This record gives sequence, structure tokens and C-alpha cells, in this order.
Amino acid sequence: MAEKCFKIGEVCNNPIYINWKNPIGGWEKYLFDCRQIYNLNTNTIGDFSPYFADIEPQQYTRELLKRDAVETAILGADNLTINEAQVISTMFYSPRVYVLKSWDMVSAPIWTQVITDDGSKRIYRNDTTFQSIEFEIEFPQKYTLQN
Repeated sequence: MAEKCFKIGEVCNNPIYINWKNPIGGWEKYLFDCRQIYNLNTNTIGDFSPYFADIEPQQYTRELLKRDAVETAILGADNLTINEAQVISTMFYSPRVYVLKSWDMVSAPIWTQVITDDGSKRIYRNDTTFQSIEFEIEFPQKYTLQN
């Protein structure tokens, strides 16, 4: 019978469950449970300054045409074995990376596709046995209003 090893640690705060396609076509999963930092990046697509005949009563001098909003998260994992770090690093070049958005034990889980940021991957080697990984994912772009 094959031996199984389980790592039991502290209860994780704000976990993020990631699922990705590995290089040989199978699926890998990992629960990231430390250093989750969420960001909301906004970008102004265009603006203009309307003409006012009388500027005194005006409360604004600039109008926005459109704004974009993208949510990102920085994920991290500590105390990984070298094998775990090698498997997780395959996510960095996978075209299919998903995050678990909701699951209520009754219906099927809902996965959302995300993109790993190309320049954000950091792998730290603590000693010969344990490593830490940190990287950023980008969620789908949020729908925003435009004038």
C-alpha cells in the first residue's frame, strides 16, 4: 500500500484555491493560505474638458469618458517542499488557471479563469528542504460604465 503524507498546520485565513492544467495535460490544485493581498487597479481611458460659457457655477471642469477596473491578488505559500514548489511553478506557464469562486456543497463548484502576471513570480529558497512562492493573479476585467 502506498504511503501518504499530510501536512497539518494552522487554520488558513482568506484561502484561495487554484486549479491549473499541467504540462502533461492533467489538472493540479493548490490551496494558497498566506499573504493574500487584494488590489483594485483603475485606469482612465479618456477624459475631456467641456466648454462652459460661465465657469463660476460649475462644480467640475473635467468629464471622464470611461474607466477600467481590474482586480488582482498577490498569493503566497510558505514551507513548500521542493517537489511542491516544482509542481506549483508549472502554473506560471499554464494557459488554463482557475480560481474557485463559490461552492456550497449542493451545486457544482464555480471556477473563474485568471491570468498569472508575467513579472510577479518570486521563489525563495529558505534552505535545502523548504521554499516559499509568491506571485500575482489577475481576475477578469470588471464591467464599468462609459459616457
